[in-house]
Amino acid sequence: MFTVNHIEGLLPCSIREVDGNAYLYYDVTGKQSVQTLFSDRTISGDKYRLFIKCLKELTQSLGRYLLDPEKLLLREETVCYDFAAGRFLFVYVPEEGDGKEVFSFLADHIDPEDRDAAASAYRFAALAGESDAAFWSALREYEEDPASSEDGRGLSEDAPKEEGPVRISDAPGQLYEDSAGQTRLGTDADREAEELPGEPNKKEASGKKAVLKRIAQWLLPVALVLTAAGLLFVQYWFLMTERERSLCFAGAAVAAAGAVFLTVDRVLTARERKLADAGRTAQNAAVQPAAGEYAMEWKWRESAQREEPEEVEATVFLKPEDTGRLYGVGKAHGYTITFENLPLTVGKSTEYADLVLGDPSVSRVHARFERGGSGGVAVCDLGSTNGTRVNGLLLEVHKKKKLERGDEVRIGTLTFVYR
Repeated sequence: MFTVNHIEGLLPCSIREVDGNAYLYYDVTGKQSVQTLFSDRTISGDKYRLFIKCLKELTQSLGRYLLDPEKLLLREETVCYDFAAGRFLFVYVPEEGDGKEVFSFLADHIDPEDRDAAASAYRFAALAGESDAAFWSALREYEEDPASSEDGRGLSEDAPKEEGPVRISDAPGQLYEDSAGQTRLGTDADREAEELPGEPNKKEASGKKAVLKRIAQWLLPVALVLTAAGLLFVQYWFLMTERERSLCFAGAAVAAAGAVFLTVDRVLTARERKLADAGRTAQNAAVQPAAGEYAMEWKWRESAQREEPEEVEATVFLKPEDTGRLYGVGKAHGYTITFENLPLTVGKSTEYADLVLGDPSVSRVHARFERGGSGGVAVCDLGSTNGTRVNGLLLEVHKKKKLERGDEVRIGTLTFVYR
């Protein structure tokens, strides 16, 4: 039934016979499991609510086809997120019992700042381990909860309910909340451009404050100089005792010394800032891509830095904790990936990749680097479109390959050498 009909919310699958046995083959192209995406990051409340929304819709669809929702395999390694559709997809296995381990996984990784989502995740995790009837009943009650909108986001009773569900388009980007409180899909620039009605943009306001602060810092020495000059001036126009004249001279000296100190400090600070800006300008000019090459965007998580590859001698003495580095060649020349923080996921998704590679040959979530069994670094492909290769050999999906010094690692069309 579920292979003949297209049921929205199920992973596309087909039946194949091998040696007289029938097997279900699920298409996971362009999708990643919940385990892969959130093994080392927090699940936001919006993403959790989207998960519940997709599961509720699927259980309703299965009921219309007279299929048992309890046959859904609810495990973190079988529930996948479809990047193109912006929704979660599930696996239906009629010959096996159900599993709800994904809710324990969600509870362990849920964002604790979103209390409503965290409470819901812990509740479902507890029910999943106790009673199937109570679990599915709670899922139906969650759908009918008047405090939740149609997209699964909890709202207060006084909050206005949105007209219809939130639609997630196929446009690239990531989920963010706009000034009206609606969940949208867009880029970082879209999110930064959002302004609350009648309020200034935060970045613009911050820039104005910095300018005013800099002006005030330069005006203070001028004010001290004028104070010193005023103290010296008044003693010639007013009749004063010797003691009062001494106080005027002392005050003028203190004000003049403060003005000199602040001026020297401002000059040195401005000089350091100018040198830093010049260094960044030179660095940006050096990393501009050559004609015909694609620019690469790198998001650091203290894991990648730009530096020229060092010459490595034939004999190298390494510390036991030395994990080595990947040095870019060709299109990636001049870039270095370090492995201080592992695991490290690379791809072009700004939401799920720790290191963002903006090359079109790189998948949204392409490959992951982890610590090897006996030290060092291992790499595995995460089901990417163009694959991950080590020394020209295509890696099997989710199968780790330990890197050796001198290995060539190819991520899409980007080539790196492990040193």
